[in-house]
Amino acid sequence: MTEDQMIELEIAEIAEFALNHPTDCIHPKHGPLTTSIIAQVLDLSDERLTEIRERIDAIKLESQRIETNTEVSIYKKLFPNVSFNDKVLIHFNDGSKVFLKHLYSDDSALHDIRWEDVLDCHEV
Repeated sequence: MTEDQMIELEIAEIAEFALNHPTDCIHPKHGPLTTSIIAQVLDLSDERLTEIRERIDAIKLESQRIETNTEVSIYKKLFPNVSFNDKVLIHFNDGSKVFLKHLYSDDSALHDIRWEDVLDCHEV
């Protein structure tokens, strides 16, 4: 995640907190920041507040997607000798195994693996 994306996510989290927990945020002049006070002070319409909430949700989804893409490198770091291009067999700490194939066309299954629970992984 870039620095700008981190800042955007933090701003979204602050805005979400202010909108969802108005009594925890006190404005020196207006008191507790209710949604209507926030809208009044910032001159926002109800439609604009809805757009802001939607943007907050979009930013959070995007940050989750970026984190998921970052996880892709985790399995490559854990198992650098595995190409993850076709078929792999993944062994978990609990003794279970997962066989994945056709990774060259769709590697999305790799994103669902809890890599912290993987004991071994090798190509088949």
